[in-house]
Amino acid sequence: MKYNRIQEIENYIKNAKVASLDELLNQFDVSIQTLRRDLKELENRNVIKKVYGGVVYNEDIVANTEVIDIKSREIENLNQKQQIGKVASSLLEEQDVIFIDSGTTACQIIPFMNEDMHMTVITHSALAFEMLEGKKNVKVILLGGEYREKVKSFFFDVSALHYNFTKSFISTYGLSLENGLTNMDNFEGMVKNHVIHSSKEVIVLADDTKFSRVSYNCFAPIDSMNVVVTNKLPNKRYMNYFNENDILIRVP
Repeated sequence: MKYNRIQEIENYIKNAKVASLDELLNQFDVSIQTLRRDLKELENRNVIKKVYGGVVYNEDIVANTEVIDIKSREIENLNQKQQIGKVASSLLEEQDVIFIDSGTTACQIIPFMNEDMHMTVITHSALAFEMLEGKKNVKVILLGGEYREKVKSFFFDVSALHYNFTKSFISTYGLSLENGLTNMDNFEGMVKNHVIHSSKEVIVLADDTKFSRVSYNCFAPIDSMNVVVTNKLPNKRYMNYFNENDILIRVP
């Protein structure tokens, strides 16, 4: 799988710190065109920097690479997440087809859903699936595969995901004008990226601690979102950017 190859290339460069193109070609036995596409994807995610004849691992922003256990994330900033979930739920409309990702903030829209509203929810999150139990007017589609206990989600073939979403609710570890939307899990980042490209409206949920925070995996540019829901307004620099790029901001 392409994902596995890119992951292996990333791990190789991370361990080596510096790698030439010839070295990578010999190591992974791919064409130069394939290698360049893979390296371009890693460069877009800010994992590597190109240098003459090769690449270097990007040490500048590769902080916070350890995926945090979901049990810790569920209780972290819970009050802010609940505020965000309540505001985000007000954006739902009758007959929406929505995606809820595996982030604990995105799942907080579920308790505030209008019980009389009919919609379809697609998710790979076991946490979201559990919270959706008893929602009588909600059709739930769970994307199954290998269960990942630490993040309470399922691993599946992203390329086989062919749904179109009226709205997607995306959590993020960090939101930065310079580095975009970032997280600490490559697979979850791939899911978010695919869903964003298949969504009519992208709604990013981020409490105020997420602004200007950066992790190593960039899954989407900041201008890919249509709405950002947070617990309080960010600083003037972010507000100016949102206004200039027609990105709506919603707060309690």
